[in-house]
Amino acid sequence: MVNLFPPVLVMMKMKDKEIIRTPQPAGGTETILIVEDDKANRTYLTVMLSEFGYKTIVAEDGEEGVSKFMKHNNNIHLLITDIVMPKKDGVDAYNEIKKIRPDIKVLFMSAYFEETIKQRGIIFEDVNFLCKPLNPEKFLRKVREILDGDL
Repeated sequence: MVNLFPPVLVMMKMKDKEIIRTPQPAGGTETILIVEDDKANRTYLTVMLSEFGYKTIVAEDGEEGVSKFMKHNNNIHLLITDIVMPKKDGVDAYNEIKKIRPDIKVLFMSAYFEETIKQRGIIFEDVNFLCKPLNPEKFLRKVREILDGDL
């Protein structure tokens, strides 16, 4: 597999030209259900999460996501779902999954504008949400924060 990050990410502070080293995002061993209708995005998320130690289960749409959640319910630590998908969107899938396990953690993502998402009942102050395309470092840090209960 391709390493998405060097062992230490380096950022340059332009003001005083001081080099600040930031550690790469922390990984984990938890199982994450990815519900994403775009094959390239599913593959990208799976590779990125796997490279950082996470186990992944993938679904192509909300219906399959609910089905896979039912099958692996007790092993899933986080649901990562696109919002706009065919058959059953991410919000409907999450609401169905939440009836089965109210404590499920979720990260919504979408390439659609915020207004389109609000029309689907998502209130940004109440949920974990990232816009696509995803920044790998920000994404991995957000996943870790959610799993650790920091959000």
